[in-house]
Amino acid sequence: MPVAQTSTPPLRQALLVGSAALVGLLSILFVVTQADRLFGDNSSIGLDPGDRIYRPGDVESLAEAVAESGPLLLPDVAGGDDDVILQHLGPEVDEGWIALARPLDAPRTCNPIWQPDDETFVDSCDDTVYPADGEGLPRYPVEIDDEGRLSIDLNVVIPAG
Repeated sequence: MPVAQTSTPPLRQALLVGSAALVGLLSILFVVTQADRLFGDNSSIGLDPGDRIYRPGDVESLAEAVAESGPLLLPDVAGGDDDVILQHLGPEVDEGWIALARPLDAPRTCNPIWQPDDETFVDSCDDTVYPADGEGLPRYPVEIDDEGRLSIDLNVVIPAG
């Protein structure tokens, strides 16, 4: 004698699907509302959405990195073509910071490359040589706050002068 197959009643199936959807929605809502607490405050480091102020970190660790490896290339920090070369030439960690850009008319593939033996930058496309302070290259304004954190204003490009 054949045995009839049983299926989950439609009401029970609808309740299971609805419960799963509710749990998923609540999970997404939790992550969205708690993102700052879970993943850190975006305003303390990195790029603040909308204001184009880039905060790469504290001057002590940045100065140490530049001293060990040379100027830091911070590629595409604003989600576009805003590559930044961060140079430190000051006698103290809170002095002598320079944020350089590539020449204004240069394509993104052309960047000043640090030459540690000569302590110069050489343009990767036309071999133009720039001194360690980046004279002849455009710059971004740099500030250091009271807590020793460096910020670069990507809203303003100071042309080479």
